[in-house]
Amino acid sequence: MSPKAHPSMGCAVLAAALASAGTVVAAPRSGTGTSRPFTVTAADAVSATVAFDAAVIRAMAAGGARFTIEQFPLSADVTVDLQLQRFRVTRPGTRFVVGHVGAGDAAWEFDPDRVTLLRGHVVGEPGSHVFMALSEWGTSGRIELGSGGGFALAGPLTWTIGATMSAYVVLMVAYTFVLKHVVLMDMMVIGAGFILRAMTGALAVDVPISPWLYVVTALGALFLVINKRRAELTLLESSAVEHRPILKEYSVPLLDQIGALVTASTLIAYGLYTFTAENLPDNNSMM
Repeated sequence: MSPKAHPSMGCAVLAAALASAGTVVAAPRSGTGTSRPFTVTAADAVSATVAFDAAVIRAMAAGGARFTIEQFPLSADVTVDLQLQRFRVTRPGTRFVVGHVGAGDAAWEFDPDRVTLLRGHVVGEPGSHVFMALSEWGTSGRIELGSGGGFALAGPLTWTIGATMSAYVVLMVAYTFVLKHVVLMDMMVIGAGFILRAMTGALAVDVPISPWLYVVTALGALFLVINKRRAELTLLESSAVEHRPILKEYSVPLLDQIGALVTASTLIAYGLYTFTAENLPDNNSMM
């Protein structure tokens, strides 16, 4: 009898990078509580990519029974056995609501059972911990080895998320070696970094994000870094340049002028955001 195919979800086990996953066909071995409900789609020296069979894992975890996932890959050369058990953080009948200032609570229709939470340990590794969350939206979690090492579990990486993450890494590398020594650019790069982080978060959870939020994020980041530069100049005085060489290009009056402009722009942008952006509360509670 051939094994039955179930919907699968991807998961990357990684130390530094994420990857996408493929399709899995698997079934638990009858009566043992042990199985390999996943397919390895890629592996290298520091990471592995697998596709879980969520339906099989939910069946194995039914009733809170302990079960073992055998030979789970941490890399191309390292596999471990995971002993897991399902747990819940809500009680039957738990209701989820979204509160609004000046208005009544709105019910949020969400079934907690759509997310399967697992915890356990690595077999043969005293002091190890495993936490996993599986859902239709992806997989996340962490494997902590008793020896102190750890591996993250992350869902499939789309090209858009990969592009924004790569752009952020490139930007931060450029800042570290070159751009932090260029006047004004050193502050603007930090604002751009915050925009990329906000963009990556929106792409990761697949929610629309207003362009105004990018503007407010950038201006807010500039507000913080400008005042940080000013505080360094004021507090460190003659030793400020030793702390941050680019400070020789700035003065307190210059930063005050830039700060006043950015502060006003931030307030205006946030005001426009709260009035014109889509998907805002009808009662203007964000104002």
